[in-house]
Amino acid sequence: MNEVFLGAVKLETLLKPWTAKVTMQISPDGPRDIQFKLDSGAAVTVCVVDNTTPNATVSDCSKRLVGTGNLSILCMGVVKARLSYRNRYLDEDVFVAREQKVNLLSKRACKGLKPLSCNIGETTVEDYKSVLEGLGKVKGACYQIELVDNAQSFAITDPRSVPFPLLDQTKA
Repeated sequence: MNEVFLGAVKLETLLKPWTAKVTMQISPDGPRDIQFKLDSGAAVTVCVVDNTTPNATVSDCSKRLVGTGNLSILCMGVVKARLSYRNRYLDEDVFVAREQKVNLLSKRACKGLKPLSCNIGETTVEDYKSVLEGLGKVKGACYQIELVDNAQSFAITDPRSVPFPLLDQTKA
């Protein structure tokens, strides 16, 4: 049985930018608008049992759901659902959990439905002049960086699986 992590930072009140009302279609029932918490650390989408319908076909859960502290979350089963948000659609296995208090939208669903947006206006160096002075500023002569003809850009990334507020607790 595979194990997936559902760690979420608990907030007394969910912040609006980190939630989205997503339409969930579970055959044969009609679509339902459900409030999800956007959790880019969640490996799967999880729905509170009250948000599913009695006519939904629920298959056995093949994964063990765990939260922070390696605590097991009781999975009642999995439903096949079509999620939609602002003309974007995604077919997703939604895990139904009895003890879950908040619906969680997985990292995959967050990427596919794009419920978050970031609007950055036009900025200039002048807007951040105080940050670009002092420590770290190279003084003296100008520098020129030359690349070889066959240079290829690359990036090494490692996904952050532990939320920043819990990071200190994980260090031994």
